[in-house]
Amino acid sequence: MRARRRLTIAAIAVLATLGFLRLFFFGVYQVESASMEPAIHGDPETGERVLVRYGKARPERFDLVVVRVPGEEVPRVKRVAALPGEGVRIETGDLVIDDERLGADAPRPEPIAVYDPRLPLEDHFRGDGDAPGGWTRGADGWRHDGAPDVAVARLEYARRLTDSYVDASGAFVEGAREVGDLWLGAALDLEEDASRARLAVAAQGDRFLAWIGAASGGAREVQLYSLPVPAPGEGEPRLERIAHRALTLAPGAHEWVLGRVDGRVELWLDGERVLEHRFGAPRLHPLDLFGEGHSPGPRAWIEVGGGGVLLRDLRLWRDVHYTARGEFGVREELQLGPDELFLLGDHSARSRDGRDWGPLPLDDLIGRPVAVVSPLSAARGLPGGVLWVPRFAGDGFAAR
Repeated sequence: MRARRRLTIAAIAVLATLGFLRLFFFGVYQVESASMEPAIHGDPETGERVLVRYGKARPERFDLVVVRVPGEEVPRVKRVAALPGEGVRIETGDLVIDDERLGADAPRPEPIAVYDPRLPLEDHFRGDGDAPGGWTRGADGWRHDGAPDVAVARLEYARRLTDSYVDASGAFVEGAREVGDLWLGAALDLEEDASRARLAVAAQGDRFLAWIGAASGGAREVQLYSLPVPAPGEGEPRLERIAHRALTLAPGAHEWVLGRVDGRVELWLDGERVLEHRFGAPRLHPLDLFGEGHSPGPRAWIEVGGGGVLLRDLRLWRDVHYTARGEFGVREELQLGPDELFLLGDHSARSRDGRDWGPLPLDDLIGRPVAVVSPLSAARGLPGGVLWVPRFAGDGFAAR
């Protein structure tokens, strides 16, 4: 009897403590808006529930926050884009703070997967025709044997690059708004000294190519090139080499990632940034007559040749892309006061945020969402800005 009584008292104490913590330190909120997809699934009926730690401490850039918006009853989850005292504007999808785009080593929202090997390659990439010509599907990936009759095998992203994403279940969620910044990743096994590869990304009027040359003396020359999109009637411009380096590679597959982001082009090898070039403001496409940041034509492709090459994995990511809609921070820089924040949603085309409300005072903060707690199958932490290093999780094409 005494043991049961002690257990009852202990249970009451635990519940009382949890109730106290929930009342004064934590709360659980359902996210009803899709403005933070894919970081948080929002829907009036099926939206995820987030655990919120109450407090008004000054956040860092890209922290998630829950705020009260003047004139609205339901609190909103948004991401901190600009901090007190800063000047902020949105330009061709990028966030510009005090006239500078984000630096190479600045924390940022985690890039969003647009393609990974959970999706059928044939539905998202094409070769010289409608199918992946020059490639043969095997148990461990896609192979090009370097045969003379198909000297170069190409894979090109076959869709418009929009605010689409691959969700947690591996399903492709189609977007509608064109986006700019992107990374193309490929796990390549260059099986012979003569084997070589080229990765390319394009956005607006910029095209950047990473050339991985044939091996010589145990090293491969790796080069970055710029190839601007020519205006109608102009000939193809000459390649401009902007960075290069000789790299010694161990046998086997290596993860290469070429990105164009925030006025920079960067090349990663096995999680290390090996080449980088800052080009500044993006060049508009010659057919983009109204300066809206459109990117006609192919956006990402890979070419291999010279010898046998095994493609073990292929990835495509995009950056969070902010649409130039609303009144604040869009047409001109918005200067924040000493206690003001500028907040944005990740799914910019479907978000009401600082572009509509303007700055919000720190006093309007309720707290910070730290985790998704419901449904339990989707439970996870919610990071703010991250120092992203592109690495490939899983077994690539071998898992399919």
